[in-house]
Amino acid sequence: MLDIFTRIKTELNDGLKWLVLAILTLGVSYAGPFGTYDTMSWPVRFGYWGTVNVVSMVFGASCRAIALHYLGRYSYWIGALATTVLMTLTFTPTLLFIIRLWQGPVLGASALPPLSLSVAFVTALILLAVLLLQRHKARVEAKIQARAASEIEERVEEVRKTIPPIRALPRLLDRIEPELRGPLVHLTVRDHYVDITTTKGSSAILMRLSDAIAETEGFAGIQVHRSHWVSLDAVRGSVTYKGRLFLLLSNGSEVPVSRGYRAAVEQAGLLTEAPELQRQPA
Repeated sequence: MLDIFTRIKTELNDGLKWLVLAILTLGVSYAGPFGTYDTMSWPVRFGYWGTVNVVSMVFGASCRAIALHYLGRYSYWIGALATTVLMTLTFTPTLLFIIRLWQGPVLGASALPPLSLSVAFVTALILLAVLLLQRHKARVEAKIQARAASEIEERVEEVRKTIPPIRALPRLLDRIEPELRGPLVHLTVRDHYVDITTTKGSSAILMRLSDAIAETEGFAGIQVHRSHWVSLDAVRGSVTYKGRLFLLLSNGSEVPVSRGYRAAVEQAGLLTEAPELQRQPA
């Protein structure tokens, strides 16, 4: 029962419906259909048609709510048929009462059958219009949603094109054996080769150190000597031996820091003395 009253309240809280009803009332009050133009003045016609329209609105919302509550799981047409029947049975005698209230005993009980047909016809016409409007609204909303989805997809694609591909490991590791690929620790020059050291081992590649460093993009590291590059994550501390500075790495290596790179190493915050690791470099 609560569901029925909730549906009625929702129907009657629609401001657009009341606006349409007000415009319709003004229109029929001016036109004066069904002989009301000749028998009533404009103010009386406005009151009469206002009463008819408001009462029909309330009855229509109630009949529709009851039909949807009990038959809403079926098709729209079954609900529409039930609404039409309920509206005809309940609103017809009410309409006859309103007519007699405003116009006097101009209609008797014999007017109920033709009046019922009129109520059923108008109700069915309104429900058909509602169905057409709902379908039109659904098509418009579907088009808007499809257009919005298409625009979003286009924007996502544009943004995606500007984002470089994400690599789990730097390009440099593509050059070494798969079983040695892992987080970088150290790069060092040996003759014309670069020794690439990862947490899984070392491999020598014929290339320049500058080219090797260029292929570590996306991996945090720093060149500390013309022949050495280290990963920031691999640095465990620093030690000075006979005036020379060395970085201590996670694999136990000690990498020299030349004077020309010392400032950059200091800026990176890598000069952390580790007395417990101090020993003569190998």
